[in-house]
Formats: sequence, C-alpha cells, structure tokens
Amino acid sequence: MIERLEEINIYQNQFAWFDLESFEECSSYVNLFEELMKISKLQFQNIIWREGWSQEKEHYLAEVTFSYKSHKYIIKVLCEEWFDPDLIIELNLILNKDSSNERFYFIETNDQSIIVAFLDNYKNAILQKNNLIVNFSNLKLEKNQNWNQLMIT
Repeated sequence: MIERLEEINIYQNQFAWFDLESFEECSSYVNLFEELMKISKLQFQNIIWREGWSQEKEHYLAEVTFSYKSHKYIIKVLCEEWFDPDLIIELNLILNKDSSNERFYFIETNDQSIIVAFLDNYKNAILQKNNLIVNFSNLKLEKNQNWNQLMIT
C-alpha cells in the first residue's frame, strides 16, 4: 500500500495510519486529532478534550472543543468499539467554510485499519482514479435520532 502511495506522490508526512478497532478508547481520538494537526499543519488553538457517559448512560462520548481562525468549534464522537468518522467529517466541513482546497480523505487499506491523508483536489483525484479513496458513508456509525442532543455528564 505505501509503495502505491509513494508512486503517486503521497508521502509519509501527509498521512497517518490507524487501527479502526482501537477507538473505543477516547485517547485514540486525542492521538488522531494530534496526528491530523501534524499532517495538515492546521493551527487549532485552545484544545480541550472531555469524555464521559451520556446522560442516560447509554453511550460513552468524547468531545473536542477548539478554536480555528477565531471561531470556536465542538465535535462529538462515539467511543464504542469502532472508529467514528464524524471527527474528520466535521473537520472537513470547517475547511469547506475556509474555502481550502485541501481536505482529509480515507485511503483504502483492505484490512481493519485506515489511512487518513490530507490532500488537495489534484492528489485526491489521482487516488480516486486508482480506487484508493474510501467513501465516508461506508464508515458512518449507526447513531440514535437524539445523537445531536446527547451531552457528556
């Protein structure tokens, strides 16, 4: 896989590799967030992580609060057995507001891991042409209708 990425000029400082099953521990999201900042060189400020059970004790959640370009953001993820792509989806929505042509993408590994890359539109198009980009919707977790109202207690 790495050889194929190198062939199309995706170098090690532009991607991070993660085990999808390790995300039941909220610290995995902290590590992911730190790696995303490294590979993207995005400057998030005032980063605060919280974790805990939802008010009904039904779900274990992690939440990151941060500032980016003088705006405050909160992203919530589910910490239950498998990776919740909402962290990356929400970061891409923030980048859309910024009119950046770079985004985070998932690259296929054919196993229970995922490569997250920070790519411009050109490199993304090359990876898509080579069938290496994973559709975000294929990784979405099933969440209750009240997901957006859940709060950490």
